[in-house]
Amino acid sequence: MRKDSGIETLQDLAGKTIAFEDPLSTSGYLLPTRAIESAGLRLEAEAHAQSDASLRYRFSGSEQNSSALLFRGSVDAIALSDYDWLRANHVPDNQRTQFAIIHVSEPVPRAIELVRATMPEAEKQALRSFMLRMHLNPAQENALEDYHDTGRFPS
Repeated sequence: MRKDSGIETLQDLAGKTIAFEDPLSTSGYLLPTRAIESAGLRLEAEAHAQSDASLRYRFSGSEQNSSALLFRGSVDAIALSDYDWLRANHVPDNQRTQFAIIHVSEPVPRAIELVRATMPEAEKQALRSFMLRMHLNPAQENALEDYHDTGRFPS
């Protein structure tokens, strides 16, 4: 939310409007929705809102759109990941300085790597070993960086 909004807690969002990125985003919709509902607020789609006590929501389509909506005052709050928050090409610095954070969710894995169940165990172990060591090889740093700015795969 904007620093000048007077909003300091999730409960202060009652009667306001929030922009989520998209309905399939873990950090831009699912986790914030859970936190909002745990705070006792009811979410209603902006187009169908019936109650002034609920938190109205809309989907912006991207973190850049969410940031612009908040900056212009078209919504009262936005939800985004720390990944998006910290990148100037997602939330420009001149906007970020006007915003305040009122809630941070518990960290969750950004991605989960899966292999087929029928993959031979030796291949699974070789792949796992390779991925766990990628950060040690300068030639593989670009591949990690290209994968959502990954620094390393934790074990």
